[in-house]
Amino acid sequence: MRSCRGATARSGATRRPRAALAEAHRRLLSGPEAGLAEFPALDAQFHALVCGAAGNRFFDEFIQRISIIVHYHYQWRKDDEFARNRGAAEEHLKVLDAILEGRGEEAVRHFADHLATARGNLLRSVAWD
Repeated sequence: MRSCRGATARSGATRRPRAALAEAHRRLLSGPEAGLAEFPALDAQFHALVCGAAGNRFFDEFIQRISIIVHYHYQWRKDDEFARNRGAAEEHLKVLDAILEGRGEEAVRHFADHLATARGNLLRSVAWD
């Protein structure tokens, strides 16, 4: 979780991609529900940004592999897909806003909440058989 704390102290050059990612989340959330089908790519960008802030090359490779598995390998139930994607996008935005506003500890709490929600969604919404 150190990455969220550290991410708030980075230069303006790294602030721009975070701000652009936050704006992309806002656009997704303000658009029609069908637009939420674009969420997996945004999700991968968000997690790559957070893991990239850790400065650990193993995280970078790990997040790429996990993203492929989670978004394209698992057989997700479709009945709650838009609600799951909307909820995750809202959680991402809370993390990004806290980072952009320099509230690292709050970003860490929001990210921990997001991971807990993601775990629950995974266990509840993947067709395991």
